[in-house]
Amino acid sequence: MPLMNCIECNGSVSTLAVRCPHCGAPVSASAPSPVAAIRPQVPPPAKQPPTINAKVGLRMAGLALILAGVAILGYQIIHPSASQMAGLGRNIAAGGSGSTASSTLTWWPSLILFVMGGALWKAGR
Repeated sequence: MPLMNCIECNGSVSTLAVRCPHCGAPVSASAPSPVAAIRPQVPPPAKQPPTINAKVGLRMAGLALILAGVAILGYQIIHPSASQMAGLGRNIAAGGSGSTASSTLTWWPSLILFVMGGALWKAGR
C-alpha cells in the first residue's frame, strides 16, 4: 500500500486512508480516491422501428424493381435479339416450341430485379 505525505502535518499517510492518523486532515483532498466511481450501466438505445414513410418507400422501391423486371422480361420476349432469333430458328428446327423465353439471357436480369424487389418489399413490412 503506497504512502504519501499529509498536506497539513507532513506525516506519512496511506493513500487508502480517509483521514490522516496524526492530525485528522482529509486525505481525499490531497490524492484521488483509489476506488473508481461506479457508473450505472445504461443500455444502448433500442433500434427505432422504421417509420410509416420508410416502410412505404421500401415497398414502392420493391414494387418498382419488380415492375422493371417484368418490363425487361416482356421486352426481351417480344423483341428478341439476333442471337435469340438464331437460337429460336434452331429450336423450331429441332421440334421445340419456338419460345424465346428459354434463353438464359432473357431470365437472369429479370430474376435479379425480382429478388431485389422482393427483398425491399419484405423490408417494408
